[in-house]
Amino acid sequence: AGCIGGSSSQQPVRVPEGSDTATETTTAAMTYEVGDEAEVGVITHTVVSVEQMDVIPASATLPEWEIIAEDTPAAEGFTWLHIIGEVTNNTKQPQTLTSTGVYVSDADDNQFEVSTDTTIYVDSDKSPIYISLQPTQTVEWDGYFQVPAAAEDLVLVCNDLSFLPEGEVRIDLGL
Repeated sequence: AGCIGGSSSQQPVRVPEGSDTATETTTAAMTYEVGDEAEVGVITHTVVSVEQMDVIPASATLPEWEIIAEDTPAAEGFTWLHIIGEVTNNTKQPQTLTSTGVYVSDADDNQFEVSTDTTIYVDSDKSPIYISLQPTQTVEWDGYFQVPAAAEDLVLVCNDLSFLPEGEVRIDLGL
């Protein structure tokens, strides 16, 4: 397992023959990939890196928790995704990134939230469970998500951070 990167792409979509617009070609929605800046409303999300692992190693433990450091295996039939991301608040008001603002989704649209059981590995000010963002501020976040080992077409879904989200983007994790 390692870090995955990529670039964005737009794929033309051909309208099926037999429809009134069979000769038209339209462009599909942007597919964001690791490293792309994905804008939703006035919020920008970026996945900096993603790593898949069966065990979070004790060596990843924060210094203040070293006394209880131990390997943390994923549950049977699952794997860990360690995602480092960035979020930018392009508004004029403070915003908050919470665990409802980012989650992993698979090919069947199952949703997997950031793990709250990994606090010994992630600084509290970088955990996407709760991060305050001032206007124009970019903050790096760090989270572990537990997903089924057999899951395919994994994407990070990010929203516009509003109380009742009005938009979202999907970032292909390459897994």
